[in-house]
This record gives sequence, C-alpha cells and structure tokens, in this order.
Amino acid sequence: MSGKSVLDALGLAFFSLSIGLGIHVTYGAYLPDSKGIARSSVWVVTLSCLVCVLAGLMIFPALSSAGLDPAAGPGLTFMTMPVFFAHLPGGAVLAVAFFLLLLVAALSSSISLLENIVAFTQGRWGWSRRNASLIITASIMLAGIPVTLSFGELSGFTLGGKTLFDVLDFLTSNLMMPLFGIIICLVFGWSPRAATLMPTDISPFWACQSAYHLALHWPAVYRCDFGARADVRLRG
Repeated sequence: MSGKSVLDALGLAFFSLSIGLGIHVTYGAYLPDSKGIARSSVWVVTLSCLVCVLAGLMIFPALSSAGLDPAAGPGLTFMTMPVFFAHLPGGAVLAVAFFLLLLVAALSSSISLLENIVAFTQGRWGWSRRNASLIITASIMLAGIPVTLSFGELSGFTLGGKTLFDVLDFLTSNLMMPLFGIIICLVFGWSPRAATLMPTDISPFWACQSAYHLALHWPAVYRCDFGARADVRLRG
C-alpha cells in the first residue's frame, strides 16, 4: 500500500463523512437533548460506508464491461457516464434521473457546508440568515469561477501536472480535512479548557464517563500517528 493510497482513502473517508469541516459541531448544536449524538453518528458512518461499497460494486464493473476508464476522475461523471447510459435500454431516462439525483446530492452537500459559515456570521456579526446566505453563496460562486474554467478555457493552466480543480481537491480532501480533524480532536480532547466543556450528563450509549473521555481523547493520538505513518510512506 502506497502513501498515495493511504491519503486517497483518508480523504474519501473525511469527505464522505464531512469530518474536519465543523459541520457536525454546527448540526450538533441544533439537536435536541433527547437525540443521542453517538448513536446518530454510528448510523451515519454505517450507512455512508454501505452506500460507498454498493456504489463501487455497481459502477466499476459496469464501466469495465463497457470499456470505460474507471480512473477518469471528475470526468467520470460528466464525460464517461453519458456514454455508459447510451449503451443501456432507456438510457436517456436513466441519465436524466441520475443527473437530477446528482444535483440534489450536490445541493444538500452545499447547504451543509454553507450552514457552518452562515451560523458563524449570525452569531458573530448579527447578520440575518437571508443576507448571510445570499452574500456567502454569491462570494463562493464568484470564487469558484476559475475552478470551473479549469475544465475548459483554463485547462492548460496546471500546477505540478494538475489542473486548478485537481490541486484544490487534493489540498482540501487529502490534506486540510484530515489536518483539521486532528486539530479539532486536540482542541476538544486535550486543551486545558476541555474539562469545562465536558457534559455532565453522558449518554447511556457510552456506558460510563471514562468511555466517553477515551472516545474523545484517543482519536487525536491515533490520527497523529496514522498521519505520521502516511507521511513517511508518501515520502518514502
């Protein structure tokens, strides 16, 4: 197993579960006390892994049988998938349904990413939810124009053989998200103020206070060690 494989797997895990973005902190603040965060987290992780496995078992054999390249990256969705649907009976209907569902998935992910920034501006600067959503959405869309153009007019602009989209995708998914996940674990699990932030009423899911503290503290150590090993393998 190479260092690149480790980083790719780590990036996929963090991206699919939205770890290291602060999203779960924001959503957790909205949960009522009657909802168990730990139990909900287990369901989310389990279902996410199940969907990823099923998607892999469905898509990659189909691509191989059709003679398409599974390593097409972002082009797999917008370039090779239409070709794949063209070989299926009723492929036009399936293609429309697929891309509509893809749009819904993109919108739901965008809303979850946007919520963190909107909640911050509401709490820190007193912005209304409507104004914060409009201003932040417009800013993100403007900032994303060069990234979108990397599939067209700016496709010739590369950094280390990667387009602007590929560079930002690698930095955010494979490096920044795991790094921020480690920082969050260190801040919430090992900072001097951690004891004052600990809840006194631990969910029965954890059975005891010690199990709760262990689950909060040791992922930081594991991630630091795992990240160090991945870095050594990547450099080697």
